[in-house]
Amino acid sequence: MMIPHAKNLRNSSYLPVNFDDSYDKSGLIFLHKVRPESEKSLAPIKILIVEDMEICQKIALLTFNQPTYLADLAVTGEEAITKYSQGYDVILLDLGLPDMSGIEVCTHIRKKIGDTKTPIIAYSAISDILREECLAVGFNETLMKPTEKKALDSVIKELVEKAS
Repeated sequence: MMIPHAKNLRNSSYLPVNFDDSYDKSGLIFLHKVRPESEKSLAPIKILIVEDMEICQKIALLTFNQPTYLADLAVTGEEAITKYSQGYDVILLDLGLPDMSGIEVCTHIRKKIGDTKTPIIAYSAISDILREECLAVGFNETLMKPTEKKALDSVIKELVEKAS
């Protein structure tokens, strides 16, 4: 049993609590853990995931399917450049795309569009090999696939904080 207005409370900016979504037998919702002051007014991080491999797309979308992220997906470099104009807080960019490399996409965003602020993370199985080249063209960080979620979250949040 659920209190009819409980779901509406979840999105309220007036309640400094997280909801557990667990209920006792009477239908009352349990509240837990007061949010730290720094998290109270944070909007979700809008992330563009640029990945051409279907299994990696599914993993990435599952990884970022949480309230702290709004994830969008691009499958090609051209699609990433087109979607870029929608305004993202961070771009997670595979290096091996079917139409152009991730390095070319990053170069386009940094030099042709002129955006030096939006964090771009090279996220690839070969990003450590190409780390110096990636950093030279404007990537903010390189991460090897697979990366633990906690480490990925930490890097993304740190870069987004620095950029804002």
